[in-house]
Amino acid sequence: MEKIYAYIDQNLERFIEELFVLLRQPSISTRWEGVEECGQLLVEMMGKMGMKTKVLPMGGKRNPPLIYGEVINPQAQRTLLIYGHYDVQPPEPLAAWETPPFQPTIRNGRIYARGSADNKGQFFAHFKAIESVVKIKGALPINVKFMLDPEEEAGSPSLNEFCRKNKDLFAADVALNSDGPMDTSGRPRLSFGNRGVLYVEVTARGANQDFHSGNFGGPVPNPAWRLIEFLSSLRHPDGTVAIEGFYDHIVPPTPKEKEMMAKIPFDEKAFLER
Repeated sequence: MEKIYAYIDQNLERFIEELFVLLRQPSISTRWEGVEECGQLLVEMMGKMGMKTKVLPMGGKRNPPLIYGEVINPQAQRTLLIYGHYDVQPPEPLAAWETPPFQPTIRNGRIYARGSADNKGQFFAHFKAIESVVKIKGALPINVKFMLDPEEEAGSPSLNEFCRKNKDLFAADVALNSDGPMDTSGRPRLSFGNRGVLYVEVTARGANQDFHSGNFGGPVPNPAWRLIEFLSSLRHPDGTVAIEGFYDHIVPPTPKEKEMMAKIPFDEKAFLER
């Protein structure tokens, strides 16, 4: 590993400049600005590293291009699939930026640019880890596949169906989601699950006119209280979800996993300061 780390140190400035090239390219999926151009830039970068790449149109109105790459070692017996996304959120409000969002800048040891932390920086680090290992060792000990999503910031509307249709291409022994924050301790971290998001619009209807609360507050239903009762029925006081069937297909952590999680150091002060 010392030789690998030495290679990284020797090439760090080049790595950063190559990342900056990627960060300078806008790729705003919600407005469809620069996404296809960014995909082509990734194909060029990955190809220079010796990766076999494919541009995979995902269908639909925009036919967004998922970028696939692989580094295959015929002697390897295991395959790692890495998920990342190369689209970014809109940079507004621009007045909140100290420097332009697509002109990467280093301040106090941190890179400031749209996409540097979500998610171009993360999967680019995997790119350079692979390059470093291959340069020093000659080959990876495992096969590595990349799937780089063009629409994550738009909710990945095409991804589920596309993966089902191409499950053989994405077959792997383990999948790694490279999209996530750094642990406050600075230590590498593997997360074994993520919270989901569900958007629901609820309308509570009541009487079609105003009523005096003193005279009619009891017999006439109040939509505000109906909403309160509805919302309180969604979860238990301990935070678990109260919806019937919600946990039917959820694999809970084992006692051993709970024991391991309990041993992970937690810096409450650093967490609250984030």
